[in-house]
Amino acid sequence: MIDSQMPKSLKSWKTSHWQPSRQEKRREYLKPYILDVWRTFKFYGYRRIVAYSQQTDVRKYLSI
Repeated sequence: MIDSQMPKSLKSWKTSHWQPSRQEKRREYLKPYILDVWRTFKFYGYRRIVAYSQQTDVRKYLSI
């Protein structure tokens, strides 16, 4: 169901009770780390960023 077609009572309940998932929280915490790596090594792609992350301490960005 598209949000514009949703009844107002359900829409207001959904927005007031919504909580981000654990995975979404983790992604938000990792964004600054990935951006820092990318700014430092602009030629790094996905695979190199993952390999670099496994070699360094990423835990300081994960406060979950």
